[in-house]
Amino acid sequence: KTPLPAHLVSSISTIRWPLIPNATPMYYEPLSSLKQLRQTSNSFFKDDDKKYDPSSLFPLLQDLDETINSLTIPNDKNDSNLNKHYVTISLALLCLGHGLADEAHDLITPLSWPEDTYFGGISLCTQTSDEVISLASYTHSLLHRREGFANGEFGMIGYQNANYWSNAARNSKGSNIIPYGRISTHIVNIANDFGEEAINWCQEHIIDASDSMNDKIYHW
Repeated sequence: KTPLPAHLVSSISTIRWPLIPNATPMYYEPLSSLKQLRQTSNSFFKDDDKKYDPSSLFPLLQDLDETINSLTIPNDKNDSNLNKHYVTISLALLCLGHGLADEAHDLITPLSWPEDTYFGGISLCTQTSDEVISLASYTHSLLHRREGFANGEFGMIGYQNANYWSNAARNSKGSNIIPYGRISTHIVNIANDFGEEAINWCQEHIIDASDSMNDKIYHW
């Protein structure tokens, strides 16, 4: 087995969870522009305690193709492409967990949106599996939740966009790959830490611990 790069290992251990919405607008710029932005300003999502430190991820994002190739297990061409897409989703989640929502958005959009975009580039939806699209759509809902009440794409606030993507993930062909039961269990555990109001909300919206839940719960 090939050991993970040190930068990747350190970034995994410092992921912030749960993801707290903070109404910070996104830039919707491509990775090339975001590199300059991050170098010239301290501009990334912050929580009130301001403990985010995404610096461990910057080396991984400097040459994204090289990072993805180095983390992809060699296989036949079709499997290799799918593995690259799963690696991309993993990197997007790492970025999101360190306040780099725009970087996560750039990585995840080509795997979930069927059209080319200025910030994400060429769509890969016709070149990947239903399962990848489902996971990418679920991740897409998580990152827009970080926007909270901030205005974003298509004139929607983050919560509205998150609802769109959680619904898209739930109704996608590969949705069986998303562990809704485990997600539900974790949400209930987190709610217990937040107190009575969160607990009551979960009791109203979580019907059972498998998949019969309100779409809003998917990006809690």
